[in-house]
Amino acid sequence: MTYGQESIDEPSTPAEGRDDHELDALLAFLHRDRGFDFSGHKRPGLTRRVRRRMSVVGIDSLPEYLAYLQQNPDELTQLFDLLLINVTAFFRDPPAWHALAARLPSIVDPRADTPIRVWSAGCSSGEEPYTLAMVLCETLGEEAFARRVKIYATDIDDEALSVARLATYPRAALEAVPELLIEKYFTPSGDELTFKKELRREIVFGRHDLLQDAPIPHIDVLSCRNALMYFNAETQERLLGRLHFALNPSGVLFLGKAEMLLSHSNLFAPVDLKLRLFARAPRTATRAPRRPPPAASTTAPADTPSQRDANEAAHAKLRLTSSGAGPIAQIVVDAAGDLVSANERAARLFSISLRDVGRSVQELALVPREGELAACIERARGELRAVQRKELERVHANGEKSFLDLDVTPLLSEAGAFVGAVMTFVDVTYTCRLRVELRRANLELEATHEQLRATRREVQSMNEELQATNEELETTNEELRATNEELEAMNEELQSTNEELQTINAELRQRGTELNETHALFGAVLGSLPVGIAVLDRELRVFAWSARMVEIFGVRPRDAEGKLFASLDIGLPVREIAASLRAALEEKDVIERTIDGKSPHGDTKNFRVRVSPLRGERIRGVVVLVEEVG
Repeated sequence: MTYGQESIDEPSTPAEGRDDHELDALLAFLHRDRGFDFSGHKRPGLTRRVRRRMSVVGIDSLPEYLAYLQQNPDELTQLFDLLLINVTAFFRDPPAWHALAARLPSIVDPRADTPIRVWSAGCSSGEEPYTLAMVLCETLGEEAFARRVKIYATDIDDEALSVARLATYPRAALEAVPELLIEKYFTPSGDELTFKKELRREIVFGRHDLLQDAPIPHIDVLSCRNALMYFNAETQERLLGRLHFALNPSGVLFLGKAEMLLSHSNLFAPVDLKLRLFARAPRTATRAPRRPPPAASTTAPADTPSQRDANEAAHAKLRLTSSGAGPIAQIVVDAAGDLVSANERAARLFSISLRDVGRSVQELALVPREGELAACIERARGELRAVQRKELERVHANGEKSFLDLDVTPLLSEAGAFVGAVMTFVDVTYTCRLRVELRRANLELEATHEQLRATRREVQSMNEELQATNEELETTNEELRATNEELEAMNEELQSTNEELQTINAELRQRGTELNETHALFGAVLGSLPVGIAVLDRELRVFAWSARMVEIFGVRPRDAEGKLFASLDIGLPVREIAASLRAALEEKDVIERTIDGKSPHGDTKNFRVRVSPLRGERIRGVVVLVEEVG
């Protein structure tokens, strides 16, 4: 599978002149107001991006820009978008993704069923974690991916995380993704594409500050691409220590092509230096070489019953008790690091007895870290000056901890040769506990202050929202008052319209009565004539059918009215009459003719048929007069 096309990073512009003090003030404001600490970022890049925003808003000096930020919160959003550098893409640097895909089977065994933890640090708007998901799916299969893999995608930018959580991107953003992978892992959503929901569940997005928050542990694949390059050397060292802690011994670190780890070879070993793949190197601790047991000394007691040995033991006991009243624990060792004497305070503190004289202080386990005392004695021997160690931790049998300050002072012979050392131990447990309590109290106080600042901001925001709501309610009240006035005006108009409608209704009733009377009169006229009369409209449909027509043809008005004259079965050759009807309509002349027909009883009769146009402002139809001739 070919992953994408090569992308070209935008070159940085030359750094402009800057003032460190003014920039520090600006960064301190960003830290107080939004909680973002940019102190570890490289100064030239920060200055360049800040001045780019200054040129956009037309400001020349940093103090003026700081004042502008305090007065315009929207500008803060624009500045953060620029400082956080949310530049990412699917399959960015394709050869590196090929190298990672080739390395994956040795990191995550496709045949095993163990969990796989992946961390995309600085994921921006989500293209990188979704790319990791596709590469892992191609290695493991979708079913194993859903069962075994959990991808933690973190960033400090909440807005970028909001975009990432949607998992929806325009088609142009997926230009580097092979079409086969698009069809396999994305579903259309309008003009955009959405990552498959079944796989999206295994990706957890969250806000995380790489420098302030604890690293995510037990990671198999750690992608932190193009993030280290924006931090200075000291911050990079801290950050790499955190990444080393997070990565499993068999895991792989995936960096951007602009990042190198040449100065941190003790933490990571290159797997593919060109494509920036690194493996976790084990930490090594320097241990002081253990000195062989010294030869028998004339000052050490021997397990013989001789008087000399008895005297030596008595002298040793005397040395142990000679400084018993001293308030500070003190131990004397010879040049070989063997115990010569210890005062009462040291004997009580370290449970030293007379039979411990002549033993190596390494065997007495005075401090928990092996080789610590030997290293201090060797340094005092080499430098011929006092060596100090602060706050050495010591764990007692009951689990309690104490802290000691160690001072190793060399003892020299008259010729200036090193013959031994005096080690003093000062119990500073109470001081350390006070310092821890003070640090905890300061942190709690700082947290309380931050909560108070947050509460103050929330109260201020709520007051502004309440004021805005009050203004909106006042505006709404005015609108309701205006609407009420409009409704009252409309009500008056409706009342006037209702009165007009009542008047019109009365007129219509009057006209209806008149029409009914006219219709009755018209029917009476038709019924009084000795000839049959049929009134047709322009389509030759029957409009009126007189009583005489009923007598002649036996067809009632309800059976004739509304029907085509030619469709009536009345005993007349209606097709011949139809030609006369059309001629009367077109030529506007009266046509009269005599034709044979049949009565309702089947008798043959002669009828005189007179067809004349029905005149008005125009020809509205025809009138057919039918009269029996004999």
